[in-house]
Amino acid sequence: FSMPVRILSGEQVAQLVSYPELIVTNRAAFASLGRGDAVVPERIVVSLPPHDGATLFKPAWITGGGGLGLKVVGVRPRNASSGLPTVPATILLQHEETGACVCLMEATFLTAARTAAGSAVATQLVGKSDAKTLVVFGAGMQAEAHVRALCCVCPSIETVHIVNRTQQRAAELVQTLQSDLARLKLSSLALDHKEDIQRVLGQADVVVTATNSAQPLFDGNWLSPGCHVCAVGSYTPDMHELDAVTVQRSRVIIDTAAAKAVGDFQVADIQPNEFLNLGDLVANTAQLPPPADKKNITLFKSVGTAVQDIASAWKVYERAQAAGVGTLVDL
Repeated sequence: FSMPVRILSGEQVAQLVSYPELIVTNRAAFASLGRGDAVVPERIVVSLPPHDGATLFKPAWITGGGGLGLKVVGVRPRNASSGLPTVPATILLQHEETGACVCLMEATFLTAARTAAGSAVATQLVGKSDAKTLVVFGAGMQAEAHVRALCCVCPSIETVHIVNRTQQRAAELVQTLQSDLARLKLSSLALDHKEDIQRVLGQADVVVTATNSAQPLFDGNWLSPGCHVCAVGSYTPDMHELDAVTVQRSRVIIDTAAAKAVGDFQVADIQPNEFLNLGDLVANTAQLPPPADKKNITLFKSVGTAVQDIASAWKVYERAQAAGVGTLVDL
């Protein structure tokens, strides 16, 4: 008995799929959640206090041939000091009928890209159609992915501000983005430059928080009415990037019920019926309420769902099969 498995490197994965394609794929993935066409068991989290991190096991099945598999993702903030990815990931895909493993891919890039694609889907649905200014907190892989994905759905964006605890990393990301997004006006800011941050947030149409912060990054009063926030960094009850003001001003959209447990929502007075699922909005089984005096911004809170991982990975796998990319190994 031999079982040929296609092995894909992270570089091959990145070359096989584009952000516009991932946005379409993730929109369909969320729609499958909204229609009940996906099975997504609760993720298993193994906390690793000695390493200041955790490892998560995330399975999903999308019916109708949409993909079956498991992602294993590590969260290791200390990796940054040694130049390693802070969220290394691997995805295993199975043949739905036989249960055989058909593909194993390095998925660190894909994790960042699918997260950003999910934010782009939400922004396209509820954000301003003429957004011009984007503010991103964080300067890692997620931050870069969000700039690229959001510029796909908001082509009117002209100005991007990168805010980071260390301004040098923000400046490095600005330099990276300038090479192929030359049309943008890009700037870098240090997180402790509060006056500058207040100024740019007052102009922001879209704000992204992509950090591992345990403390709010900014004062929610600084956000202008109509602003849309994509918060993707926190994933545990003791992490929160947003203050209570931001949450309480928001009409809140979440990727899955698991998002309700993050620290951002523990410090704010928010009722269970105030959470809207992105999948329901995409599938048109729910509607976003109109803005009100005290609810004049929108918030998409994402902790990541395996339905995004498996849908995105299956798209990559199909492309790899068609193009003959990757290494076939008999297990």
